Amino acid sequence: MDFFEEATLRLKQQLKVSEDRQVAEFFGMTGKAWAARKRRDSFPEKELWALSAQRPDLNLDVDYILNGDKSLIEIIDKFLDYCGLSSAEADEKLGLKPGTVAKALSFKLQAEPKEGEGPWPKN
Repeated sequence: MDFFEEATLRLKQQLKVSEDRQVAEFFGMTGKAWAARKRRDSFPEKELWALSAQRPDLNLDVDYILNGDKSLIEIIDKFLDYCGLSSAEADEKLGLKPGTVAKALSFKLQAEPKEGEGPWPKN
């Protein structure tokens, strides 16, 4: 199975639909337009980020859809647990302002953050 098919299956799972034409409708496409993208192996990544931002009610985990694994936030949280570090200890070890890691872990990505947005300190 290729990337397009795998990402589509994960997207269908999150949208709770079973047919390609139903997925296409979420993007404002026809079933034929979706099939054409599928033939070109051109998954609509930018459109997925936009859909996630425009429709937060769908609660899409874009990282999971595109990568097939848990979101980066979940991975960081598990890594801290594995290392036996609290978020406060991680802040200290990384030289971050107190509360930065906790704030980052509580931030649920709904869309790709723009430059300077999100819970991370600005450079």
